[in-house]
Amino acid sequence: MEDLLHLPGPDPVDPPEGLSDEAASWWREVCGSYALEPHHIRLLEAACREWDTAQEADRIVRREGLRIEDRFGQVQPHPLAAVGRQARNAFRLLCRELGLDVSPSTEPRVAPPPGGR
Repeated sequence: MEDLLHLPGPDPVDPPEGLSDEAASWWREVCGSYALEPHHIRLLEAACREWDTAQEADRIVRREGLRIEDRFGQVQPHPLAAVGRQARNAFRLLCRELGLDVSPSTEPRVAPPPGGR
């Protein structure tokens, strides 16, 4: 069973509702470049949503700063800094799971056996 086979794909699948323009564009690029199985589509959607979460968290942290005052007047790390970091990590892992961290010009990867990586 092949993971993601690079093909000069047909028309890309329409991106799900609610994605940013940037994530929707990436969705179209990936769908147009790879043959995706239904479970890959779900992982791709999750990756796009994680990317959007990271971008939104980063925008807010840039606007409000890395540190904020809590209700007691104590300076604390901005909680959205951690949200952005976690979302970027989830995006990275989902891309790896989809095999998107490998150049499409290389040989298609074969899915590892269950439980092994």
